[in-house]
Amino acid sequence: MRLSWSAAMVSFCLTAWSLECPAQPSSDVSKRARELFEQGKTAMSVGRFDEARLALSESLRLVPKASAAFNLAVAYRGMGQPKEATEVLDRVLSGTYGDAPPEMQEQAERLRSEALADLVPVKLTLAGAKRATVRVDGVEAGHAVQGVPLKLIVNPGERLVSVVAPMRDPWQKTVLARAGKLTSLQVTLALSAEARMSTLELVAKDRKARLEIVGVGSGRGRLVRKLAPGKYQLRLISAEGERESEVVLNPATRHRVELEPERSGMLSSPWFWVVAGTVTAGAAVGGYFLFSDRREEPVRDPVFGVTETLGRF
Repeated sequence: MRLSWSAAMVSFCLTAWSLECPAQPSSDVSKRARELFEQGKTAMSVGRFDEARLALSESLRLVPKASAAFNLAVAYRGMGQPKEATEVLDRVLSGTYGDAPPEMQEQAERLRSEALADLVPVKLTLAGAKRATVRVDGVEAGHAVQGVPLKLIVNPGERLVSVVAPMRDPWQKTVLARAGKLTSLQVTLALSAEARMSTLELVAKDRKARLEIVGVGSGRGRLVRKLAPGKYQLRLISAEGERESEVVLNPATRHRVELEPERSGMLSSPWFWVVAGTVTAGAAVGGYFLFSDRREEPVRDPVFGVTETLGRF
């Protein structure tokens, strides 16, 4: 930061209170605003910029004056926050706080130019989510769209950048931002553990049959569980016999397994299961089907040779 001329500027603008003539507030409010202005003057003169910022912000809230705003910008600059200083100076130059004397306008333009030189451009590119919220030091800074670089302006120094999106693990990184130097961030958001969960539904033609996801749970006729991706053993127990197989759950998908033999009375024969599974898969009727994301490639059941399909025919 270049603050060599700030002492003279502060001296100028601290005496400017009486030069401005905005609409007059009540005497009590005006008095309090002037007291806060003087507190800011004292704090500024000994380098207590944060204290000055608080006093001048409140003074400006009570009575909008260009001199208070100008000094607030100087305080922000002294705190190493040129971004906030620039925002305040933009409002000073636009007349938001009333007309500023020509000399103050000249000084404001000079301070703004130097503050801009201290800012750090950041380019953030998002992957893994369609849209995400970006925060810098805990303050929302913008929204990133997948594949479209988001351009931000931040203060120099160590900045904590965080990115969050629904059903994704949060991402954060402490970045050393250097004045005038572009900082590029490539952010890839991973599915959260919750989002990666899959739904497995088992259905038996015989509603009295016992269905089991081995090591997970069991039920009769129909069984639904939310499970982490991976391989699971399945078991059907009915009056006609018992069969077992396995299914592999992909992340963030729904799988439906229907156990509906073509004929009864042959369940005790493992050969029947292999043949029946193969035949029914080819004929696309009855049999054992898996339902999942339409974008997934078909997968064949390792025991029955039945192809994963998108719906019941």
